[in-house]
Amino acid sequence: MISQIIIEQVQDLLNWPFAGAVSILLLIATFLVFYAYHRILGLESLMGVSHGQSGSSGRTRPLRGTIFRTILGALGFFSDRLQRGIEAISAVAGIRRPRGVLVTCSILVLLFLCVPVAVMIPISFTERPVPDWPPQGFTLRWYETIWASPQWTQAAVRSFIVGICSALVAMAIGVPAAFALARNPLRGKTLVLAIILSPMIIPRIIIAVALFYLYAQIGIVGTYLGLIVGHAIVSVPYVVITVVAALKNYDMRYDRLPGASAPTLPRPSIVLRYRSWARR
Repeated sequence: MISQIIIEQVQDLLNWPFAGAVSILLLIATFLVFYAYHRILGLESLMGVSHGQSGSSGRTRPLRGTIFRTILGALGFFSDRLQRGIEAISAVAGIRRPRGVLVTCSILVLLFLCVPVAVMIPISFTERPVPDWPPQGFTLRWYETIWASPQWTQAAVRSFIVGICSALVAMAIGVPAAFALARNPLRGKTLVLAIILSPMIIPRIIIAVALFYLYAQIGIVGTYLGLIVGHAIVSVPYVVITVVAALKNYDMRYDRLPGASAPTLPRPSIVLRYRSWARR
């Protein structure tokens, strides 16, 4: 709701000072909520890092670890009881494969999440210019309008360019950062992690207002560079979280096995083989 107020002040009333003041209040509220989350569960839980081990200063935090394990234990307990209940009902009903019931429930949940979006597909072929359900008639004129409009085609091309370039920039920044966070005992790791994940935590409208102010000062409002940088800022946290989660399940001993003949092991790089030869 506060984001809508900011959008109204910016787009309709052109009251940028008031929009900036409301953005600051929303930012403070967001940081307070996230600080409470960090004190209870720890910022590292966003990436699945175990708690109760050490903070940025190396001191143990048993309370945080206890709360984190209690929440995970409660979720595991209820999930286990749910599975046992489904298996018991399946046994009473004579269903030989209770796992099929779990698969069915999962499919129903996915349909529940996807159907509201999928409803827009048949609506896009309706003849009426307003959303209507059930759809009335069938036409392709809306797609023809988009295809014949230079404004929409240019917007689509710009979207693809900005999306691809911002993804490459986010990977170039996020992948090395994820390796550094996952494999190096950095001092102040929590602070670094908070800075990296802040675009995912801060409301998008605040980032938009801040970038607009900055871009207006350096003259890149509405340019490809500005759009790519803005989207890359928002994308970096997702890259870091994904790569760190993958590195958690990666056995680092594979990197210390140059020349391994086992077919299941990845082939070592030239640099690793050279280092092994130099050590020998």
